[in-house]
Amino acid sequence: MPLPIFSERLKDLMLIEGVSQHKLSSAANVQRKSVSNWLRGINYPRYDALIRVADYFHISTDYLIGINNTAELEKTQQTPLLQGVQLSLTWLRKIKLKRTLLQE
Repeated sequence: MPLPIFSERLKDLMLIEGVSQHKLSSAANVQRKSVSNWLRGINYPRYDALIRVADYFHISTDYLIGINNTAELEKTQQTPLLQGVQLSLTWLRKIKLKRTLLQE
């Protein structure tokens, strides 16, 4: 699992949702230090914790670990908030890409 992708996507989701490390650690049933290590790219969650994180944010594990670039679940599972998160993440990535290209 590419850590930079996982870490970046987790940071984005936490920022957009306003979720603290403490709150996510409770939801994922892990220590807060584990979440901190995920965010810093030091390590990644065990499979069971990864599933709990994805469930918490209502996204796919494939999106979190970089297998695909869409956070979408089946349309029946999407909420307006999730749709807004997807749109926000898309715009954030476009802005980041433009900044990277301008710096080169």
